[in-house]
Amino acid sequence: FAGGEVDIDHVQEAITGADYKDAGNDRQPLWHRDTTVPMSDGEVLAILGHELGHSAMHHVELKVADLSVSSFVGFALWGWMATSPLVSSAFAFAESSIHCGVFAFDHIAGPPLEGIFNFIGNTIARHHEYQADAYSAKISKAYATNLQSSLANLAVSSNEDPDTPFFWEMLHNSHPSVAKRWAAVEEVKRHVYGNVSVLIQNAALGRRQDLAAGNRLRKQ
Repeated sequence: FAGGEVDIDHVQEAITGADYKDAGNDRQPLWHRDTTVPMSDGEVLAILGHELGHSAMHHVELKVADLSVSSFVGFALWGWMATSPLVSSAFAFAESSIHCGVFAFDHIAGPPLEGIFNFIGNTIARHHEYQADAYSAKISKAYATNLQSSLANLAVSSNEDPDTPFFWEMLHNSHPSVAKRWAAVEEVKRHVYGNVSVLIQNAALGRRQDLAAGNRLRKQ
């Protein structure tokens, strides 16, 4: 930098980790240059099973109801503050002022109210994601396994943190981390399909015991 020529591409690459020479015509950095892997047919079916689970358990209707309640409360509070003499007098206005009420809502009451509703909405949304995953996983063991592999594939292809810190997830994310969803699907597999192999082995053992008993009877 001291009187010499500066390679802007090199500086930008050092800062962002992206090679601008490999970027497109718009000179935008390629933030994630690893080769992505397309979903297999089984993974696509498992994802469709997840989405159909949202429909089967009426999550869309519940989301609309949640938005209706939050909108009603927000607009009701906004209307009260815009016309309330109490709010206006707190800012030394002699009478109610719409401008004062709107300002107070936008900068005092609105942000914490929005934060509360976002926290509640994200908590409900994460619970719905677990339910939809379980719905797809319960269709068959193959669906459950493909759903797990699709979650892992999605995390790798999108360069996503597979195990988001719980406090960040709780405050900001509408979807659980891949690690938590994978573990939840694994628990469904253990609960629903965990004893299948044991049952098959017991049935085969019983069959062999019956054959042995039949052979002994024939020898006698």
